[in-house]
Amino acid sequence: MNAFQSHREKLSNEIDQLVDNQNDLPDKIEESIYSSFLSQIDEWHKFPIEKVKQTNQQTVQLLDFKWIKLKIFSAELIQQNETKRFFRMHLNMF
Repeated sequence: MNAFQSHREKLSNEIDQLVDNQNDLPDKIEESIYSSFLSQIDEWHKFPIEKVKQTNQQTVQLLDFKWIKLKIFSAELIQQNETKRFFRMHLNMF
């Protein structure tokens, strides 16, 4: 093989490789965009889930607090009712 044919074959191989790379480029770009898009979707999913968990925890704490206040209020009402009944009994005695 002479030098011209060798050089020509080398250039032909380089051109084939460039064409192959050019053909693969849209797939690589699409894969990169798709991967980035999926990562973004994952982040979007995490945010609402974390927000729901946080809101749930705050709601449970608030309900626990309200429940305790309700129990205290109920106990106070029972105590006041018993106190009124006690005074009524004593008033009726006179």
